[in-house]
Amino acid sequence: MSFDAYFFNFQKKSNSTKAPIQTQWESGLDAKVVLLDMTSILTPTFKLELSTPPMAITTKYNYCYVPDFNRFYFIDEWRTYQGLWYCDCKCDVLASYRSTILASTQYVKRSASEWDLSILDSIYPAKAIPSISTKYESNETIYNFADSYSTDYVVVINTMGAVDVDPSDATTILKKVEAGGNYYVTTMKGLSVFLDFLTKDFREYYAGTTELSADTAEMIYNPFEYIKSIKVFPNTSIFDPSQHPSQGLVPIKFGFWETNASDAYSPAQHYCYRLMNPIYSYSFYIPLGDHPQKATRGAKMNGAPYSSYVLHYEPYGSVELDASTLCNALGVKVEATIDLTTGACKSLMKPVTLAEQASMGFSSIPNNIIWGAITQIGVEATILNIVQNLEKPSLDTIFKGASAVGNKLASSAMETINSIAGKELFTVPQNLLVDPIDAISTLVSKSTFKGGGGTNLTMYYAKPYINAFYTSLVDENIVDYGRPLYSRRLLSGLSGFCLCDSAELTIDGLDVELRAICSYLNNGVFIE
Repeated sequence: MSFDAYFFNFQKKSNSTKAPIQTQWESGLDAKVVLLDMTSILTPTFKLELSTPPMAITTKYNYCYVPDFNRFYFIDEWRTYQGLWYCDCKCDVLASYRSTILASTQYVKRSASEWDLSILDSIYPAKAIPSISTKYESNETIYNFADSYSTDYVVVINTMGAVDVDPSDATTILKKVEAGGNYYVTTMKGLSVFLDFLTKDFREYYAGTTELSADTAEMIYNPFEYIKSIKVFPNTSIFDPSQHPSQGLVPIKFGFWETNASDAYSPAQHYCYRLMNPIYSYSFYIPLGDHPQKATRGAKMNGAPYSSYVLHYEPYGSVELDASTLCNALGVKVEATIDLTTGACKSLMKPVTLAEQASMGFSSIPNNIIWGAITQIGVEATILNIVQNLEKPSLDTIFKGASAVGNKLASSAMETINSIAGKELFTVPQNLLVDPIDAISTLVSKSTFKGGGGTNLTMYYAKPYINAFYTSLVDENIVDYGRPLYSRRLLSGLSGFCLCDSAELTIDGLDVELRAICSYLNNGVFIE
């Protein structure tokens, strides 16, 4: 039995859903054909009843359609035998079931018409060496010791001083009460004036003592005993002492005394700001640029492994940041909190996105913090302390230590008398006899030191910045490979290359055809 087959020329990829329209196949050669014995519907061999078809048929027609089978076929080969022509065909399942395929919804891994640029695309290798290195600086200089020595340091002095009782409180006695710790904020120049006042002009605050002469008081009085620590901080533009006044400038209390006005100095130089709130905060912003390929390859290029970022922020040093947290960041904001009493500084960093750029608000939500650390920013100055040497002598030692020579002579005389009498007539306690050096050392002061010292070298000039290193991807081929999508899509809404995962659908055909269609979808097809 013979049936109609339409032979025509049609160009398409073997993995394309493209199918000819009716006018195309009707315009071709309409020939009566019969099936060769021992053939199949999927890979049939047609025998043309035309015994002598035009020779051009073998080069002109590469595609055919059999309405009775409702299938399209690729023509693999034309053969002739005993004056007849034979056509070897293979079913084009993607064209034959095009409508069913496009009506299905599949999980699409890659697509040439729709994609998600935030997904890493592993099929394109990156170049081995970063192609660009860019430096992004903060909007301000945080520390600067390179300028004036006297103005760019902030000094916090901790003293132990007497506290006045509130006269309005009737339950208290109007007198000095127990000493308490006080913190004062000044500059390096103010510290110099204060220390000069303690040593050179101590008579101004010690003048009320009449039992001792001024010279004697100068020998035994050590005002540095009441200074517990002196911490030095950088840059008055950041550490503004005026943030912490309780009532403007106040005198510095130390021991039972305090600084006062003097003709030799300006009164303000004897006063400091009383530190009532020891916590000081400052912040800075570092704008970031984009990876050169972000516009074409997506925001993922701002993250790892295509970008890397190193924060240079003294005294924390160099810190490598997690690049994956900066894909959509326009910059980073650092908020630092300093305890002026201890010198410790805690810094937290968060990315700033477009939605946050207007307010530049800083969130303390843990998930928003991409880096945090605590370090010592205040340098403790070394303080000389003069104390009495009480390591060896006791009161008895001092009392009995008048003359080592006399003691030695007395001991020698008693030994002679005991020898003459033949017995011990006298016993001298040897533990009460000391060398003159022991008695003298009791009265001589020695110097000790307190304060750990430190260095400001890391903050000599500190304008925080970020070094960004960008690695480029090789050129991409969207037409033939698409871009990552990884989402369920109706295939009729896509075009071009499409790669599915675990494709499933139902067709009115053979199981082998269904498996062939799913294999095509899972290995990549072109939706046309």
